[in-house]
Amino acid sequence: MKKAAQQTMDAAFENFPSLEHLPASPADIANLVERRTSLLTDQAQHIWYDTHINEHLNTARTGLSTVLAVQTLSLFLEAYNLQTVTMPWRFAFNLPALSPFTSDKTAVRFPDLFVLLTSGYWAPSLFWSFTNLLLPSLFGWFFNFTLAAATKTRRGHANHYDIDPFVFSIAKMLIAWMVYQPLGVRFWGLVSEQTVAVVQQAMPAGTWGMVVSGMVGASASLYEAVLKR
Repeated sequence: MKKAAQQTMDAAFENFPSLEHLPASPADIANLVERRTSLLTDQAQHIWYDTHINEHLNTARTGLSTVLAVQTLSLFLEAYNLQTVTMPWRFAFNLPALSPFTSDKTAVRFPDLFVLLTSGYWAPSLFWSFTNLLLPSLFGWFFNFTLAAATKTRRGHANHYDIDPFVFSIAKMLIAWMVYQPLGVRFWGLVSEQTVAVVQQAMPAGTWGMVVSGMVGASASLYEAVLKR
């Protein structure tokens, strides 16, 4: 890409007159500058179109403008925060200083994969997966109102979700409120208080962050349903 851009710039200026051959008239100079500016603008537009950036942006925009994308991003944020707590990064080595960019050594760290052999990693991870992903998905699969809405359409084969996103979000919100606070459901003692505390502290804004996440997903689901009518 850099090589192509350099070649384009060279082509734009290869016929540019030297200073001793510049027109003496101010109007001629203005016209010359205008022509060269127009040429450079056209070349820049060709480079921009060749990168297909607009197509990639439109594809990303279309993919992110769905309820599934909103809920996936929310779950990814929660999972990422949980991993930063359950899988710490350990110091590996230092990179030497690179003048003039850095004056100090740069520490390189890697995730401590040995925690995968401990219950301190798997207990919070599995508990979060159960309460924030598996259990809400189970409710969304059984109580799927999009199936009933699809059968009432004229075509009879309208698109529907395998897991109702609205029910999923509501279930996630209620489970977070029941499990983490204030009811403190522990599934008949199968989950320790330490495991619950690790998940709760790892979530953005704690319990209320999970509740707000469910509210956002439910609102997006309702908004999408209204737009489809």
